[in-house]
Amino acid sequence: MEIPVAAVVANFSWELLWSWCFHTNLGELFQWGYRIWFFMDIFIIYSIFKYGYKQFQLEPFKKQSVVITAFGLAFWMIGLYFLIPEHDTDGFGAFSAYLINTYMSAFYCYQIIRQPEFGISKANGWFKMIGTAGCSAMIYNHFWNIPGYKGLMALCAITLFLDLLYIYLQYSLVRERSKDGKISFIPA
Repeated sequence: MEIPVAAVVANFSWELLWSWCFHTNLGELFQWGYRIWFFMDIFIIYSIFKYGYKQFQLEPFKKQSVVITAFGLAFWMIGLYFLIPEHDTDGFGAFSAYLINTYMSAFYCYQIIRQPEFGISKANGWFKMIGTAGCSAMIYNHFWNIPGYKGLMALCAITLFLDLLYIYLQYSLVRERSKDGKISFIPA
């Protein structure tokens, strides 16, 4: 699994809540879009439970990866359940989604440095950045002049910066496999 466990539990929790507990003001088509995305991500969450232990570096955490992942899901679901009604005033989850997106982008950067064998492909890095930048442009266009959304604008900018940093890390650091089979980075 290339996606960091910490990112998956946050993202899946958001999708579960926006699919079934909260309703978007963008109409039923978007609501079902959230639900379809939720069902597609069931495979990812299943894979994290099955293979996520490989991302943990300490043996005790590897052995308890399923429990840690389950607690991560529970904590994110509880936190988001109470955060969303108070802070997602846009009606479609942009603030909580960008909070998680920023978190995910930070974990991608951390993971590519800490565990280079789990870095996602360059194409996926670009697609994530382009997709997020497109959403950010729409949010910027819609919310820029509305009071109370500067925090959302900041999250959009921070996420873009982290996505660009991730792409930079992919191109500027070369993965090198040592004689013992470990992968490390060296400057390009």
